[in-house]
Amino acid sequence: MNMPAKRIVCLLSIIAAFGAVLAQEPDTSTVIRTGQEVPPFTVVTLAGDTVDMREMHGRVVHLIFFATWCGPCKQELEAVEKTIWPKYKGNKDYFLVAIGREHTLKEVSEFGKEKGLSFQLAADPGRSVYSLFARQFIPRNIIVGRDGKIAYESMGFPEGKTEELISVIEKALRPRL
Repeated sequence: MNMPAKRIVCLLSIIAAFGAVLAQEPDTSTVIRTGQEVPPFTVVTLAGDTVDMREMHGRVVHLIFFATWCGPCKQELEAVEKTIWPKYKGNKDYFLVAIGREHTLKEVSEFGKEKGLSFQLAADPGRSVYSLFARQFIPRNIIVGRDGKIAYESMGFPEGKTEELISVIEKALRPRL
């Protein structure tokens, strides 16, 4: 191998190593971690119901943080409406609320009607609830177990996320022994 080719290979190796290091950097956008107690908060749904996390102990709570302008959020909420919500909406031990980050109740209401969403929606116009869980990036899914601890957290909506969420919810809903 000639000298310029060796330099290119060396440079590419350094870039690859640097990329591997960056890929292993901890996620600094997430405030909570699996296994931690869910932070206490209260939101009011479009139906006017107050959701107080301190009163949800014993139930599996599924939180989704979204924005109306976010493409992956729209895809996820549509998938939840078609697959997850019909499967669990009759289960008294499961509670789902999607919270519009930086949106008013009016904006969330209009979005919910436009998308045909039938599960609970709430607004978080000042990011006060969202900031308890993350600094940035949506959509976010948080599954809180019956014990009040974070059982699962994720961001984004990649291929296979719906099946992964169903698996986590099924596990969280299993009867306690």
